[in-house]
This record gives sequence, C-alpha cells and structure tokens, in this order.
Amino acid sequence: MPTFGTTSKQYVSTLMVPNLIDRREIMKMILNVTNEDISFVEFMELLGRSVVTASPEYHNLINEELSVNVAVTAVDDSTYSTARPLVTVSSGDFAKIREGELVICPNGQVGLIVAKASYGSVTLSANQFELKSVNGNSLALAAADKLSVFSNAAGEGSGAPSNRRYGISKETNHIQIFKESYKVTDIEMGNQVEFEYNGVPSYFLYEQAQVYQKFLQAVSAGLLFGRQSTDTFNDSAASLVDKSGNVVSTTKGLNEYAEEGISFSGTGVDTTVYSDIARALARTRAPMEYLILGGVETCILHDNMLNALTAAEAFSPFAQIEGPQGEALSLGVKAFKIYGFNFTIKRLPFIDHQTLINFTGSAGYHKKAWFVPMDNIRTVDGGSVPRLQIRFMQAPSGPDLRYREFQLGGLASTPTSADSVLEFVYESRQGLQVLGKQHFMVLDLE
Repeated sequence: MPTFGTTSKQYVSTLMVPNLIDRREIMKMILNVTNEDISFVEFMELLGRSVVTASPEYHNLINEELSVNVAVTAVDDSTYSTARPLVTVSSGDFAKIREGELVICPNGQVGLIVAKASYGSVTLSANQFELKSVNGNSLALAAADKLSVFSNAAGEGSGAPSNRRYGISKETNHIQIFKESYKVTDIEMGNQVEFEYNGVPSYFLYEQAQVYQKFLQAVSAGLLFGRQSTDTFNDSAASLVDKSGNVVSTTKGLNEYAEEGISFSGTGVDTTVYSDIARALARTRAPMEYLILGGVETCILHDNMLNALTAAEAFSPFAQIEGPQGEALSLGVKAFKIYGFNFTIKRLPFIDHQTLINFTGSAGYHKKAWFVPMDNIRTVDGGSVPRLQIRFMQAPSGPDLRYREFQLGGLASTPTSADSVLEFVYESRQGLQVLGKQHFMVLDLE
C-alpha cells in the first residue's frame, strides 16, 4: 500500500534487496592494466624472420679457425738454452703444430719449430718439440705461456710441410611443440555479460583472446629462455616424455645461444666494462653493429653511463650538444659508438614481466642484456644469411603447422563429440635458430 513522505535514494534502495530498480553503471570496456607487449615471435614475424624447416632437428655448419695457438705446459731450457728450449704442450695442442712453423712468444720474440720428433742427438719426449729463436735472442718461455702460430719458414731445397686439413663443426637445435586450449559450455556461449569485447557482450570471446595472447607469450618465452633438450623427436628411447609416453623436445633459446658465445658479468656498465666487451668482440672478429636487448635495468644502467646521471658518470656532461634556447633536450640515448663498435639499445618490456620471469628467486633475466649482431653472417662462398630467425614446420600438403587453431566438441562447426561444449585448441611447431653464436653475447648485470 502507498505511504507518505519524500522519495529519497534510501527509500528506493530499501524497496527490494538486492536492489533491482537502479540501473547499474558499468563501463562496457575492460581496462588493460597488464599492458602485454607485442610478443617476440610477432616481432620476428614482422621482420620476415620465419623460415620453413623440413626436419624437426635442423643444423648448420661452421668452419674452423685458420690460425692456432698452443699453451705451454713445461719448458726445458737447460738442455740447450733459453733461445733453444724444448717445449711441452698437451697432446691436443701438439697435433695442431707442424715443423717449420713460426710462433710469437709472450716477450715478442719469434721462434721456429725445428722438430717434433727425435733426430740426431736431439731426444724429445711425448708432446715435446724443439723451438729455436730466429735471431738468437732468449724466448723466455715458462709454463702456462701461450704461443701464437702465425707463419712458417722453409729451408732451401726442403720438402713440403706436413699437409694441413680443416674440418667443420655442426650446430643443431630442435623444433618445439607449443599448445594451449580454451573450452566454453553451451549456456555460457550464449550468455550476455555487462562488458563488451570488440563490440560483443560475450565473456567467452574475451577469454578466448586472452588465452591466445598467453599462447603467443609462451612461444616467445620458449624462444628466448628455453634450454635445448637432449632428446629429439627422432629418439626411440627418449628420457624426456610426457605422461602418455610421447617424446618431448625443447628448443634452445636466445639466452642459451648467447651463453655459448661470449659471456660477461658485473654489477653495472661503465667504460671499463665496455673496453673489455670491445676486446672480446675484436678477438672473435665480430661485426661492428650490435642491437642490445634488455629490460628496464639495462636502460637504467646505460642511461646513467651515457647521460651523466650519476656522480660516477662515464661520459662528460660537457660533451653534450646544447639545443635551441628553451627547447627541452631528451636524455634518452638509444644508440652510441664506443671503442669502434656501434650499439643500439632496444628495451623489451617482456623482460620486466612481474609474474613471468621478474620475481624473487628467478633466474634474474630482468638483469641481463643480450648483444645481437645486426648484420647478416657471411658464408665461405661469399654469400650471406640472416643470423637470427625462427624455423617452423610446414606440411607439404595440408594444414600450416606453424600455427593451428581448430575446434572440438559438440558445438564445433564440425562436431567431434556429443558434449555440449566448444573447445579451441592452439598449436605451434617452432624453434629458434642462431647462426654464428660465437658473435652473440650476454651481459649479466646481477
């Protein structure tokens, strides 16, 4: 029955509990607070760095160093003199040298390898050779010294030296199978919710998109941080299998490739660190252009060094160029040249992910920086190929095996069961390939 009084919000709210009279004010868009960045795999695809492989285990061949150096394990300079020592090396190093070759000693003097076996009155032990100074000066050798084999010299009328041969070595990696799925029931598939995704008030469309984004994230993380499994899909007695006994194979990620190349560690970056980096790159005859991939820690430390932001700045603030009066100058240096090498910094927000890899007790990837050569690597016949690319499987006829999306359940476009559900399954068969890992580098800033 009606009552008397002024209609107020409190009065209306008490009419029904829960309140079904007030219209709810709900924003129809979902706010993106996670800010998931473009994935590494999507970035590589934008660069056109995805190539078909005909086998789940792919290889590349690399040549050997043309020059060699050997480590001294013992020196006998009492039998003759310091200008004519009998030098012992490991059996492996002994096989690298030939009679008639010239070596540079640590004191800068040059010696000739006269003999690797006993002759005349000269008696040599296992892995020992006779070395003579070319000018009679002392070679001043000691154990642990390195000898650089740089040239050769032959006597008049002498025969040919021992023939030298060069081999090749093989690098290998694997395709990895990535999978993800999402399932929705018949009722929820038709249920409308308060928010909209792409203009449609449906929860399952939103969650399907989130699952697919997570799927791409998993592929990217595998290509960056994965460790190569010892088992491959070719193994008949693999030890890495799933609960059904199926062989599991994992790909080697960029981090492991770089660890097998050049590895540095330290608590920061300064000119001392970069002088060591330059020396290491120069020794491997690395290219001059590098892309530095890292998270915010990499940017902080480089900005402090390059922009004189701390008391221990590496670069003088007086070396900066002043802009027009009143114009703000940007402190962010994205590219710099130092000690003959050019470096460009690219921040990957993915590295700083708070729940994926950046957390207490993690491997500390958020404090690592990867140095990636920006050139194509040359082949011995004068050609060149990209250093960094993704390999994926492609069936000769039928579905594309790089990415597959198919539906299962009774609500699928082609029903596969009597269950009133719709399941989306995502699959990818991809692996990373790095060519010339000897020129890649990881800098651990822990």
